[in-house]
Amino acid sequence: MADRVRIAWAESPESLANQLEAWWGRVEGRLSGEITAAGQTILAYAKASHPWQNRTGAAEAGLSMQVEQGRDSITLTISHGVYYGIYLEGRWGGRWGVLPATISMGAPLVMAAALSAMRG
Repeated sequence: MADRVRIAWAESPESLANQLEAWWGRVEGRLSGEITAAGQTILAYAKASHPWQNRTGAAEAGLSMQVEQGRDSITLTISHGVYYGIYLEGRWGGRWGVLPATISMGAPLVMAAALSAMRG
């Protein structure tokens, strides 16, 4: 005769599902704030680390960060606010671009923000 497996629940599956639902609600409540804080740090890095020389200050002032929370996602966007930002990023082999380095620096911060929200 084959051995049988028996599961003895310390708590009911319904109770565990309710706890999981409550935890996820806390994560969703914290996630936008954590990502926004990381985004502000990332934006400060971009403004302090750009390789171009400020002539008018418009390119630096035009750097911006936005966090949008959708139904199933959160998007962090770092962008230029000047029409010539695309040239700073892409022309001359990206020599004057700040966004690639900013993304490299910021990716671990975004991951840490997401993990922090999940711990809370």
